[in-house]
Amino acid sequence: MHIVIAPDKFKHALNSFEVADAIERGLKKAIPSTTIIKLPMADGGDGLLEVISHYAGAKVRTTRVKGPLFEEVTASWSVSKDGSTAFIEMAKASGLQLLKPGQYRIMKSSTYGTGELIKAAINSGVSEIVLGIGGSATNDGGIGMAAALSIQFLDKDDRELKPVAENLINIARIDVSGSILNGKKITVKVASDVMNTLCGPNGATYTYGPQKGANQNELKLLETGMLHYANIVKRDLGVDMLTIAGGGAAGGIGAGSVAFLNAKISKGIELVFDFSKAEEVIKQADYIITGEGKIDEQTLHGKVVAGIAELAQKHGKKVIALCGSLELAPEILKQAGLGAVFSIVNKPMPLEDALKQTSSLLENTAFSIGKLLK
Repeated sequence: MHIVIAPDKFKHALNSFEVADAIERGLKKAIPSTTIIKLPMADGGDGLLEVISHYAGAKVRTTRVKGPLFEEVTASWSVSKDGSTAFIEMAKASGLQLLKPGQYRIMKSSTYGTGELIKAAINSGVSEIVLGIGGSATNDGGIGMAAALSIQFLDKDDRELKPVAENLINIARIDVSGSILNGKKITVKVASDVMNTLCGPNGATYTYGPQKGANQNELKLLETGMLHYANIVKRDLGVDMLTIAGGGAAGGIGAGSVAFLNAKISKGIELVFDFSKAEEVIKQADYIITGEGKIDEQTLHGKVVAGIAELAQKHGKKVIALCGSLELAPEILKQAGLGAVFSIVNKPMPLEDALKQTSSLLENTAFSIGKLLK
């Protein structure tokens, strides 16, 4: 029997490499003779850097940059073996993971540190940048990132604004004449796990603002500021940010990347498939086991589990998914191409306990699945 293990991370518990290891242990106990190939996955959110760097054989580097609230942090990024491509994960510099819940300050947060990583990559001589934009603590439309690349955002008195979310509404003019990208041929690919547009009820602010600490009044101010900013970008740069699929990802840095980096936005899972040669591996499998911490409505839109199921369906392969929390009805799971879905939680328990026991719960569930497959 030939089984491919291709999971995402289980957030706040295990990364995708650790998840794959736990599932492998359980399967090997049940079916010692089975052939197992592990394909840790990511979809554009946090964890993308490690996954793509693994498949690309990239060398990890570190740079001191500004965090989401301008605190100093050390952020990792990587460069391909031949030095041509940099892999950057914005969460390393501008992520919610860098803050404790009591520190969330969405109005004053910035993607400036992400821009500093891009600047470091450009200075290293790369010709291509792959930028993963999930897991942000920000809602600044990418103005922080752009400011770090010497693009200026000016108020009505021609004074340079601090590139934070609360200043979106104050932008009167954008000056790109000093951009360090001018005259350089850099290809930028943005890897996103969502395809939301910039504004509206399903845009950056209203969809993701609350989880970054925004209250109802702040949501209104941020949305007004984002719309104003989009109008200025269209006037000064000729880019319609409001129509960009994925423009609302990560607090609008998706749209900002298109406007200021001339980037192309792709689903992160598709880029990971390319680097991992996932399709070739899945073609040879009898079963594919995937999973993530929560399988819900968002799973169906650009996430690892849905991507693996779609790829497996293409080649007539059977897919089993593991998760902590399962929030989709059986008919929806079937439509998504999932043959079976198992929650690893084996009894009522607090979330904190489930997170601590994720490894053993995965291993035990995989053992049971192995016995069924045998």
